[in-house]
Amino acid sequence: MSNTPSATLPCCFRILHLSGLFLVAATIGNCSNTESPVSRPDSSVPSSSAPSSTGGATASGGTTTAEGTTSTGGTAATGGATMTGGVSASAGSSGSGGNVKPASSPASTGGTGAGGITGSGGSGQTGGTTSTGGAGSTDTGTSNRDAGDTDGRATLDAGGGTGGVPSPGGSGGTGGATPTGGTTSPGGSGGAGGATRTGGTTSPGGSGGTGGATATGGTTSTGGTAGTGGTTSAGGTTGSGTTPANCTAVPVVPNATQQTRNVLCYLHSIYGNGILSGQEEDNNDNGMNTVFAATGKYPAIRAFDVNNSEAPTQCVTHWNNGGICMFGYHMGINGGTYSTPTNITNVLTAGTAENTSFNADLDRIAQFVTPLKTAGGVAILRLFHEAGNGCSWFWWSMGTSAQWQSLFKYAFDYLTATKGLNNVLFLAPLCQHPTTAYNPGAQYIDFGGADDYVAAGDTEPLTSLFQQTETAFPNMMVALHECGTIPDPDQLQSTGTKWLFFNVWASPYFNAPYNTTAHLQEVYSNTYVITRDKLPSFK
Repeated sequence: MSNTPSATLPCCFRILHLSGLFLVAATIGNCSNTESPVSRPDSSVPSSSAPSSTGGATASGGTTTAEGTTSTGGTAATGGATMTGGVSASAGSSGSGGNVKPASSPASTGGTGAGGITGSGGSGQTGGTTSTGGAGSTDTGTSNRDAGDTDGRATLDAGGGTGGVPSPGGSGGTGGATPTGGTTSPGGSGGAGGATRTGGTTSPGGSGGTGGATATGGTTSTGGTAGTGGTTSAGGTTGSGTTPANCTAVPVVPNATQQTRNVLCYLHSIYGNGILSGQEEDNNDNGMNTVFAATGKYPAIRAFDVNNSEAPTQCVTHWNNGGICMFGYHMGINGGTYSTPTNITNVLTAGTAENTSFNADLDRIAQFVTPLKTAGGVAILRLFHEAGNGCSWFWWSMGTSAQWQSLFKYAFDYLTATKGLNNVLFLAPLCQHPTTAYNPGAQYIDFGGADDYVAAGDTEPLTSLFQQTETAFPNMMVALHECGTIPDPDQLQSTGTKWLFFNVWASPYFNAPYNTTAHLQEVYSNTYVITRDKLPSFK
């Protein structure tokens, strides 16, 4: 957003705006999270070629607590219920090199996949590997805000320490739930390694792709090494939706986790048939709690800024309760803020002070995502937001469109190849003037997006913006990655404005006059709107 007062400002310097997944079902929360537990039946992700094992699943009797639902012991089923002949490990996932990206980006080329390396037949998590309290955060002021923005949207202090990502406090274990325990991925598609887009997807039934030998007899899970009491979120983690078993969508990250594939496939399945609800938060639960108090439902997507020190814990909690996380970052370079003009050429040049600072910012993103990865979760990354024609209030959008693309590609390569993130979906989050010049390409993004802030209380569907965004990202899903007032769901349907999700910005936007209690109730009760309780299990 700019520093000029305007009711239609695009992003806003603010407190801190398929398919997760930090956009698809993730639950994170801090220790003071007051969200109520959501109780709904568990629906697992279906496999298209082999029945999923019933042995490693935890008993459904875990006592739930508010938001952080814990299991008392996990009571894992004995024997791991081996799959009989269907566990086509990485059948055909040996695709050539595992998503080798073009060498045009400044960093490494994205790393080769490990030739179809799949999960080791159900070796379970070891009790949730509870962390010892988490390294103490030294980021004094990650939730600070600059009160100088006169448009009503407080702008975010882009400072924030570089350390102390709080550990989720033991929420990593799945309470004895043996990881897939030999269950095949949907349709026998390759395992976590070899998620190549060039022939790596196996045909239904596990038949190998280009040379991938199928596992003979199915790797059985020998007991599943059940978790020994890891804090699980066994209550309210699954909704009534389903994840398509015959999906061919492949995330852009190399060697994407099965959960990341599940989230992306789900996003594709609902695109145009519904809109995911989303809410941006600060270091608190105010937006989530306001929505729940008014509607009795939680948003499907909870969005965070990497400047918010509580975000890692809050994200894991949201994922464990069945939701999807999304991360943005109002980053500054070399002591500057997000609005400090910066030499982008230096940012991209190894050995410069700017590049060293940039890499540290990317390291911080990885630190925030890693606890979610440990918990088996997925996140959407909306980095370098609000770029586009005439949108130049952030340092990353003050240069050319080519420079913005270079920043995006550099970050993609660094986060995937150098930091090993394979549980994220990449969104290109443009401003209210999206163009193809700011499209990094289908090998770098899973979907595109734009944002705009209309007059308070204006519930228009933003159809013109949607059409411009579709033009900027042809043959892709597009999302309203930030907004003030939520568009009217009925108008979205009647006009064919099929945004993938909306994301209401943090305070004060979840309150009147932007979103009144009556409007929240109308939106969240509409059958077109997907709330957290409607999401399927992506695990």
